[in-house]
Amino acid sequence: MQHKESSVLVYTTKDYSLFKHIKGNRNLNLNKIKRIKKEVLNGLDMLKYNPILVSENNNKLEVIDGQHRFEVCKELGSNVWYIVCATKELSEIAKLNSNNENWKNDDYIKCFAAAGNKNYILINEIVSKYKFPFSQILAVLFYGRNKTDGGLSTALKEKFKEGNFEVKYYEVCEAFCKEMTSWSAAFKQYASGDFVEAVQRVKEANKVNYDEFKKRVIDYAANIPFCRKPTEYLHWFEIAYNVGKSKRVVIY
Repeated sequence: MQHKESSVLVYTTKDYSLFKHIKGNRNLNLNKIKRIKKEVLNGLDMLKYNPILVSENNNKLEVIDGQHRFEVCKELGSNVWYIVCATKELSEIAKLNSNNENWKNDDYIKCFAAAGNKNYILINEIVSKYKFPFSQILAVLFYGRNKTDGGLSTALKEKFKEGNFEVKYYEVCEAFCKEMTSWSAAFKQYASGDFVEAVQRVKEANKVNYDEFKKRVIDYAANIPFCRKPTEYLHWFEIAYNVGKSKRVVIY
């Protein structure tokens, strides 16, 4: 069997001071470092066959991919095997890392927020304060309301992962989160998409006084089961609103 030699060069060194973590790259996972270290100590040392990727910048080798493997090498006092590649944008680094290992939404937020992206700093502020599904938060920040008609578009999801998401309705989102959180004492499911959509539909229909509607529904909350569709919640909301009324009132 003949092997064709690659033009890509792999270097090695024990001078750990040459390397630098890129600001905005994903936070180190200590459990992952321990796992790799244990594997190496147990005889499964694949580090030299899986070099880290670095780029040269201001006389430093910035770690693009392989920051956990680098930390293992440093802790064990072993050689660091590395490949020098062209300088990458932070969005490219995020994409590279997410291809190698699934990134969570929080990883993207911290990545671009740490790099100073104001939109992601705002996203981080919201998701740190309120416990709503991430897709809801992004939808309200971008569209100005929770979306249920197919959810976030693929293009918008990609913009988020590339660091190009634009926050258009921060104040609206803040008000939305505060308002829906005010339902939490009566409804454990206050953050579910179905519950949120039902409340929004009543509010936007503007057929009844919202404050009166809210009080009546909260007072009746013990009788309302967990529902799986907005229409089911709307059915119970209308029952709650009409308790004690001589004539049925349509609320949406």
